Amino acid sequence: MDHLENIKKLFGKNFVEHPLLESFDTGRIYLPTGHLVASDPLTTHSMKAFSTVFPVGNFPVQVHKERESNCIAYVEIIFAEEQPVRWEMALTDGQQLADLGKDEIFGYPVESGMGCFMDLDTQEELNRLEIKLHR
Repeated sequence: MDHLENIKKLFGKNFVEHPLLESFDTGRIYLPTGHLVASDPLTTHSMKAFSTVFPVGNFPVQVHKERESNCIAYVEIIFAEEQPVRWEMALTDGQQLADLGKDEIFGYPVESGMGCFMDLDTQEELNRLEIKLHR
C-alpha cells in the first residue's frame, strides 16, 4: 500500500506546505469516549466507529485544502505533538486490509458535502435530536 507512505509525508509538524495545498487550524474536536466516527452526518446516520480507541479529550484539528479548487484534501486530528512511530489505516469492524487492492482505501460516502469526524456519542446524540425534530 504505497499510499500509506505518501500519507505519512503529509501529516505532522515536519510537513512543509505544498504549493498546491493550504492548511488551517480549525478548532478542536472533543472525544468523550475515544470512539471516533467518520461520516456525512446528513446522509450516514449510523456509521461504525473505528476499531482503534483513540485518546479521550480535546484535540486540535487541521484542514488541508487544495488552493486551486478550494476543495478539502484531507483533515488531520492532532492527538500528540510527537511524530508517530508507525502508521496504519483506521478500520471499522469487518474491514480487512487484505480485502483491498494495491491502490484502494476504505472510505465513506459524502453526499451532502459535510464529511466529518465525531465521537460515537455525538453521532448518537445527533440521531436522537433528529428523531425529536421530526415528531
